[in-house]
Amino acid sequence: MPSLPVLALTAVFLMALPLVAEVPRHPKFGFPVYTNAPSGRQLAGQHKPADNPAYSPEEARKRFTLLPGFEARIFASEPEVVNPVAMTWDDRGRLWVV
Repeated sequence: MPSLPVLALTAVFLMALPLVAEVPRHPKFGFPVYTNAPSGRQLAGQHKPADNPAYSPEEARKRFTLLPGFEARIFASEPEVVNPVAMTWDDRGRLWVV
């Protein structure tokens, strides 16, 4: 039988479950879609974020400068990818993004 503190913590956890906000789901694929929360303190000077809005994936692709014989293809964009921080290719040619 669990001890009294374990039972009390379990009860507190179970009471808090309904308070968790439901994460919106992708309309076509059903996976959760997370968004970045606005940051608290803003950077200034040379580290200040850009003032212009982000380009659409297609517009960004058009602005790439590529060497002859190369091409850029869009295979993932927001909301499927949010705040990517690392990526790697595996031996089967798949791209993994964190």
